[in-house]
Amino acid sequence: MPNLLRIKDLLNGSGANDYQSVQVYECDTTDMDGCLNPVAKGVSLVGLKQRVHEILAGSGGGNGLVYKFATNTGPLTQNEMAFMDGL
Repeated sequence: MPNLLRIKDLLNGSGANDYQSVQVYECDTTDMDGCLNPVAKGVSLVGLKQRVHEILAGSGGGNGLVYKFATNTGPLTQNEMAFMDGL
């Protein structure tokens, strides 16, 4: 089967919105042999660039890691802690 995702899709998504729609394969049935004829399905995701930007700069009126470290204020969110663990 042809590839549906590219690295570019994971970094940027495939659309212009915050939540991009990309194509992935989904099994046709949930039976034991159910994934013999997978079908393409659109799913929404936030590209990696957007996620990193939101964690560092903040989103939705919230402050990001850069502000919190610069001012030594505010508790870290779970996403921010997970981001720091991955460094």
